[in-house]
Amino acid sequence: SHTKQVLQLYRQCLKSVNQIQDVEWKETYRIRVRTGFRANASLSAVKSKVKMEENKDEVDRMNYYHTLRHTRDSQGEQAALDLMDNTNNSTTTASRDQQQSNNHNYATNQQENDKKN
Repeated sequence: SHTKQVLQLYRQCLKSVNQIQDVEWKETYRIRVRTGFRANASLSAVKSKVKMEENKDEVDRMNYYHTLRHTRDSQGEQAALDLMDNTNNSTTTASRDQQQSNNHNYATNQQENDKKN
């Protein structure tokens, strides 16, 4: 059922949020997930399905960044960069620019977080 799919996505979102290391960011995203799902609870079935697809894409991106962070932490910076290159090579041209922008933002955020720690 649609409700079951929404609950499953909600759990996936929270599971991904729980992988965030920074406590403040984790809580910020946890609140964002909860309020987002509550705010969209009254959407029509069609709009809800569209919103679910958008949220699935967002969870996929979050999980990708978690994978990059885990790879960097366990195998080093070069391994994470190689993973980004491999991912970029397998994406379409249209999404490649967005992925590269996301990768740049991820690298910048990681450098800022590393400076804090």
